[in-house]
Amino acid sequence: MQPAWLFGEVMLTWNPVPDATSYKVYRYDGTNTWVAIATGVTVPRYRDPSIYDPQNYTVTAVNADGESLQAPPVLAQGNGPWLTINLNEYNWSLYDTVATFPIFVDLIAGADAMLEVGPSWTNLTHFTWQTN
Repeated sequence: MQPAWLFGEVMLTWNPVPDATSYKVYRYDGTNTWVAIATGVTVPRYRDPSIYDPQNYTVTAVNADGESLQAPPVLAQGNGPWLTINLNEYNWSLYDTVATFPIFVDLIAGADAMLEVGPSWTNLTHFTWQTN
């Protein structure tokens, strides 16, 4: 699992499991209990909204034989100062089948980039991730 801190949200991604029909995402509640926060997840990623404190997560794969063991837990927390993103719409290149959005960040601080697109903001169907 790979956590990413996204301005009050946590985005979790993981490698797909062969033969998995869905996944269950768990968050540690601090009292020795893992609580399922999402079931029936059909893609190897999940966004947990309204998270402002460090959290521990794990995931399991589900198929016709049942649920797998939990993946090793990961800690999601903000590291360093908040990142401000300035998008200049005049740098965008939009065509019928291609859109280019340049992103500029401090090379010393670094950043990971994530882009989600879809037919509406509540139905983001395409996802890409770029590290460093």
